[in-house]
Amino acid sequence: MPLVLIAPPRADAQIRLIKQLSLGPRHPAFTLLDLEGRFQQQALELTPSGDLLTFSPRPDGVWELARVHGWNTSKPIIDHIKLTGYFSSADRHDLENLTVSIYVTSDGAHAICVGSAEWLRRESGRPAGKARTDSIITVVDLATFRPINSSRLKAADSNEYQSIEMDGKGRLLLVNSSFGENRHGEFASLEVPSLRVGPSCKYDYATNKQQGEQLSPVTVESCKEYSGSETLEVFLKKLGSYVPTSSGFLCKDKKAEYCPQPDRFTPDHQFGLGIRSEGRDNIFGSWVQTRATAILFSTATLTEVAELDLTHIPPFVKLASVDGRSYLLLVRDGSELSVYQLPT
Repeated sequence: MPLVLIAPPRADAQIRLIKQLSLGPRHPAFTLLDLEGRFQQQALELTPSGDLLTFSPRPDGVWELARVHGWNTSKPIIDHIKLTGYFSSADRHDLENLTVSIYVTSDGAHAICVGSAEWLRRESGRPAGKARTDSIITVVDLATFRPINSSRLKAADSNEYQSIEMDGKGRLLLVNSSFGENRHGEFASLEVPSLRVGPSCKYDYATNKQQGEQLSPVTVESCKEYSGSETLEVFLKKLGSYVPTSSGFLCKDKKAEYCPQPDRFTPDHQFGLGIRSEGRDNIFGSWVQTRATAILFSTATLTEVAELDLTHIPPFVKLASVDGRSYLLLVRDGSELSVYQLPT
């Protein structure tokens, strides 16, 4: 596929744009059937060998998975597959939330592409009844780059919310939960590639006067199998969507309202990245973003080393480390990849 030059966002001189790639046809950034931009999301992941995977939802329900091999070389190879049966604009009635995720097994054999949709009926802007959540999962064999299994899972009885997460040991988990009175939850492993559901860890929420709300295991033995020496609270907090907390990093711009702390790091842990959003309230009282900036920090000095203006670009970014160098990969519109080399 030929290289296509794209007008790059403004960047600090220490972040060097080294490559721009077209991943395919550009998709419209706005449609009347997707005013919230739910189908403009991107999920990015790297394989153990360094390939970049991008998973993109589409309003027609045919979502796309792209793989970029050798994105830091002069001859990158780009592969595409279409994954059918996902959520579409036809599902938008009462659609409250749409999430897109991609995971790679630790052995690099499979990619797991996940779309989760939550529906909630509202009356005069207020929730009316309980939420409902479905998840669609496709397992892709990365050796052949073909889908080999798929499943649609609904939130378990009496649960409203569902997500698919990957824990620190590389286990894929089906997580269900509910809120309100008699709050409870459960999770179970999903075997890959069969997607067979394993033993379930069920728990309730108990209130302790001294320590507040705590998780109380119902299926004690199976819960212990998953969490090991950790408490359930700690185990669940560390799942795939967990954002690590960081502190003590300093920004160069002293006039900025706040200094974002990094919520993602390069695999070699030399750099951290935080996103600073600035905005104002409009005449309707809603907050409007006026500027977004990616702040790059050195983990050795805890100071800012560079920044990248993302004001007009949704910040779908991934940090990578290959052959002793660190990179920032930025994907927009599901079709354009910019590769930035970070300071050495």
